[in-house]
Amino acid sequence: MTDLTAPPATIAIALLSDTTFGSGQPTAGEVDMEIDADEAGLPRISAKAIHGLLRSAWDAMAPAFNDMAESAADVLGTTRDHRTGPLLRVGTARVDAETRAWVDYAATRTTNPIGSRRVLDAMTDIRIQTAMDRRSGAPARRSLRMTRVVSSPVAGEKQPVTLIAPLNWLRPPDGAHIRVLALMALGVRHGGVARSRGSGHIQLSIDGDIAATVLTARGSH
Repeated sequence: MTDLTAPPATIAIALLSDTTFGSGQPTAGEVDMEIDADEAGLPRISAKAIHGLLRSAWDAMAPAFNDMAESAADVLGTTRDHRTGPLLRVGTARVDAETRAWVDYAATRTTNPIGSRRVLDAMTDIRIQTAMDRRSGAPARRSLRMTRVVSSPVAGEKQPVTLIAPLNWLRPPDGAHIRVLALMALGVRHGGVARSRGSGHIQLSIDGDIAATVLTARGSH
């Protein structure tokens, strides 16, 4: 089990259901909502999006942890005082180094190299949704939307896609800082678009160790 008394180095984000962290741009003629992907066609989650998820989780649980308000403000920074920045800087979440190395090799090999488009298609599906007309019960006109999603696991046939975000501490955190980060990580259950309709079920853990994250959140370390 990971020793979370040391400063955590990463947050792992496991995508447990079809998930779309959008790029904000459509792909003309293909999807109305495109995922955020890098130049190799691999999905990613921006640092800003992750920070927003952590802050939203803390805002929801803060009344139950009044004694940790100061530590949470240290970790996240405060929105009211722009002179004091956060203790923790979260980087963009990306696929693991092994997957990245394989994709880089496949993209640069001399025989049958693969392009970013094939990588993107291999890791994603397109979901079609439409709104229903309440009177007729038929699909409403001009309501068809096509969204690209990172494919979810099916009946345990594969491991969920997991993206790793690096953590940079501006000074060494204490035990309360690490505990509040664990609480926030466990408080995040959904992310991305269409989460109110069941998409975007995710699980966050510190350094990829969910058991150690739970123990740390309980104050057991």
